[in-house]
Amino acid sequence: MPWSKTSLRHCEERNDEAILIGVGQLTRDCFASLAMTLSTCMFFCLGACSSGPPWTLSQSPEEISLRWYPDDTPNTAADQVARAHCRSWGKNAELVSYDQDGSAQLGRYRCR
Repeated sequence: MPWSKTSLRHCEERNDEAILIGVGQLTRDCFASLAMTLSTCMFFCLGACSSGPPWTLSQSPEEISLRWYPDDTPNTAADQVARAHCRSWGKNAELVSYDQDGSAQLGRYRCR
């Protein structure tokens, strides 16, 4: 049975009127829309996840200072954040100091 133009509906509808297109274009456009939707969702999910502890107090290409609560977050989590930050500048993280601020832990790292 041949495709009729009314059976070929675009995956997105605008102004309550479907955009009619060919079969090949339909597949490409729907895939592109799905890919954009998924990548946007992943971006926001990762952004939400990265806003948790440890929190960044300051950062530059030469250093990063972090704060976290050791009862909830292990030191290794801060070490990983520091390594990722320094790696983004093509450097390695080196722990300068761990300090205590009330119940919070502070970590200072140098990028070398």
